[in-house]
Amino acid sequence: MYDLVRAGGLALALLATVLLGLLLYVHTYDRPFESWLPQGSFRPDDQGRPLGWMNAQRLTVHLGKNSRLSDFHYVSVPGNSAPWAWTRMKVRPGWRLMHLSASFRRNVVNSTGTARLSGSYVKAGSPLPVSSCQLAADLRDMEWSLSEAVWEVPPGAEELRVSIECEFPIDVAEITVIPTYIYPEGRRQPAF
Repeated sequence: MYDLVRAGGLALALLATVLLGLLLYVHTYDRPFESWLPQGSFRPDDQGRPLGWMNAQRLTVHLGKNSRLSDFHYVSVPGNSAPWAWTRMKVRPGWRLMHLSASFRRNVVNSTGTARLSGSYVKAGSPLPVSSCQLAADLRDMEWSLSEAVWEVPPGAEELRVSIECEFPIDVAEITVIPTYIYPEGRRQPAF
């Protein structure tokens, strides 16, 4: 009888430990490899403009196919150095780094230069000092080029604003933003 009670107690302790671990995992890693910037996929609204982007009147959404023959949306940006369109996303407490990636290509044959995503972190509606960052791509041909960067999240940031900038006409596809968390002392980050 004593062994049965002891086994039952151990089973309950094991179940509680598993449930607590699952709860911590879901809270901390709710979307580990999914982009937190849904408007980065450039889904069009009913006027053909990208959803969630401000100042996007001159952006055109197109449908393309990649090497795996799956469909994706991309936008054509007319060019000049001024920011053409921008969007924003909320920053959660505990985020430490933002992993950004975007695909660029030039869409005019005889042009070379740099395409950029510029970002700034905002708190209470104002940009934080020393919070600007860039993801840049030197475009030399008409092929898609994937660019990646890691941006540090400053303490107190509430929002990330991302804008598209270019000096010549380009296409931009699939902007992704994946955050990483600060791990409490004594707890290791799992290897993925």
